[in-house]
Amino acid sequence: MSALAQKHQAINLSQGFPDFDGPRYLHERLAYHVAQGANQYAPMTGAQALREAIADKTAEIYGYRPDDVSDITVTAGATEALYARLPRWCGQGMRLSVSIPVTTAMPRPWRSPAEC
Repeated sequence: MSALAQKHQAINLSQGFPDFDGPRYLHERLAYHVAQGANQYAPMTGAQALREAIADKTAEIYGYRPDDVSDITVTAGATEALYARLPRWCGQGMRLSVSIPVTTAMPRPWRSPAEC
């Protein structure tokens, strides 16, 4: 999308290109945690403390606390989240209408309705 936006002199909404550095305290916290060795990939489902915080916040807002192990997965973005969840939301015999491509990064998340 970035190449297409540049080619057509369009505004690029596909990625974030901030023209600022962000809050100083975030830089300081990042530097602190990297110095402490917190610089490895998180578990595939997301860091346990983050999943617990999400479950707690969900309980606070909705009055229901999902299980932070089996009900919550942290993803790197919307594409990954959609790819992981959409096929699970439809069952055998159900129809799912999706505009193709869903995103430019995920032109076709499954091959046939039978795979839903």
